[in-house]
Amino acid sequence: MFLAWCFRHGFSGDLHLESEPDAVKAVIDGRMTGREFLATYCDGTFNEEDLNADGKAFADDYYESEEYLEDFEKTFVRKRTPTIYDVPDDAGSYERIAKVIDKRFRQWRQALARRKQGEIDLAASGSAAGVLDLRTGELIFSDPDFRLGPGTTRADFLQSPAGQVADVHVDNPPHTSWRIRATPTMGGARMDVVVFFKGDKAFMLSLGIHDSDPPKNPWDPQYRAERCRIDSDWVDRVFGSAREFSWGSMQVAFDSRSGSSGIYFRYQ
Repeated sequence: MFLAWCFRHGFSGDLHLESEPDAVKAVIDGRMTGREFLATYCDGTFNEEDLNADGKAFADDYYESEEYLEDFEKTFVRKRTPTIYDVPDDAGSYERIAKVIDKRFRQWRQALARRKQGEIDLAASGSAAGVLDLRTGELIFSDPDFRLGPGTTRADFLQSPAGQVADVHVDNPPHTSWRIRATPTMGGARMDVVVFFKGDKAFMLSLGIHDSDPPKNPWDPQYRAERCRIDSDWVDRVFGSAREFSWGSMQVAFDSRSGSSGIYFRYQ
């Protein structure tokens, strides 16, 4: 189940993204369990090649330390489920342990940020840790702890730590959008984030790899092509070939109005 959580959060290893992308997507969509994937493609063994660098770093500190096993036992082992081997490998079990892993991941990223940067307010300083849950379409931040996704309302966003310091991007009712000052690090890249609302409902999220030295003319064709290539390479590396999901779709595009390339997550 830990492998399934990792795949659904963009931590699939390059080996699997290149060799069996359809199977990775099946795990993300819930049509195949992590155990079934390991049995079919990994000889039943979970190893470092199954995850990318970010996923492996988390697994080294959490999964390999046996903290995951302890959480698994606390979550499932009861009178009706006497051992961990009696836990059903199904969606219900995954949902229960996924909530625990979500919490552990946020704590891990917070501890990692404190070790690297000291105790700072990441929302105000323009940095944060984030992960995209491909199963739900939610962008999950840690330190500050909040989520953006299909279920986010404009009121919820504006009351969140990130929303309170966000900058208005577009104000053309019923369409409004905000640029978030917290730029999460995802898949080894620092991201600019804009959330779009129609009325009170979030309908789109855009991520753009942060460019610390943009050109004076961002509409230059050569620059446009290069930015789209960078974004596309990042998406392929982190998420593989998946572009359509139960919650919506993902695509890389150049916004001719703002002169910026972005990775757009459109919610149904």
